[in-house]
Amino acid sequence: MLKKISLIVLFLVLSLSLQVAADSARVGMSVTIIEPTQKLETRRAVNFESEFANKNIDADQKVMKIEAAGETVISSNLPWEIYAETPELNGVDVYVRNNLNKNWVKVSQSRPVLTNRTLDRANLTWDVKVVAAVDKEVKPFAVDFKIDWPKN
Repeated sequence: MLKKISLIVLFLVLSLSLQVAADSARVGMSVTIIEPTQKLETRRAVNFESEFANKNIDADQKVMKIEAAGETVISSNLPWEIYAETPELNGVDVYVRNNLNKNWVKVSQSRPVLTNRTLDRANLTWDVKVVAAVDKEVKPFAVDFKIDWPKN
C-alpha cells in the first residue's frame, strides 16, 4: 500500500514539474515581423530578418513551434533563388514557407528555400517555424533571407 501511495505521489510531482516547465516556456516571448530593407531591383543581396518566438507547446510530439511572418517584394527580370540562413542551432530545426510554395521547407545553408525561373515580380509572404524539444532553451535569433541569381 505504501508503495502504491509513493508511486502516485511521484507521478503527481512529475506531472506538476512538466506542467511548470511547459508554462515557463511560453512566457516572455514576442514576435517581430520580417521586414525587407528595400525592394530588389538589381543583382545584389538584401537581408531581412526576424526575431522570434511565440511558442506553442505540442504535448504529443514534445516539441515547441515558434512562428513568425513577414513579406517582401521582388522585382527582377532574371531567374532568382532565395536562401534562408540561421546561426548554428543545435537540436533546433527551422522551416519556412511562402505564398508561392505552401509546403514547409527545412532551412539548409546549401539549398535555396525558393527557386523561381519564370516570375519577374513577386510579392512574397513568409512564414517561419522553429521546432525544438520542449526542454530546449531557444533564445531569440535572426533568420536572414538572401536573394541570389544563379549563373546558368
